[in-house]
Amino acid sequence: RVMRTAPEDLVFGNRKGAPMRESKILTEVLQPAAVKAGLGRVTWHQFRHIHSSLLNDLKVPTGEWAPPGRERWPGRPNGLGER
Repeated sequence: RVMRTAPEDLVFGNRKGAPMRESKILTEVLQPAAVKAGLGRVTWHQFRHIHSSLLNDLKVPTGEWAPPGRERWPGRPNGLGER
């Protein structure tokens, strides 16, 4: 991997300095780190739920972080992102 030498360099860059593919970031960086941390195998879907839960715990209104048109979540008691 290319070492970061400037503030504008990518955190996850490939050997040529271009962005790594999402699949490579997951399999070559995040999953090995999670295994070493004792978390087992992780997926992008798990990160999505963790992020959502953290924002919910911080009481961030759903409309401030949900994708457009997804401010309301079917299946939730009040139809919003809150539980």
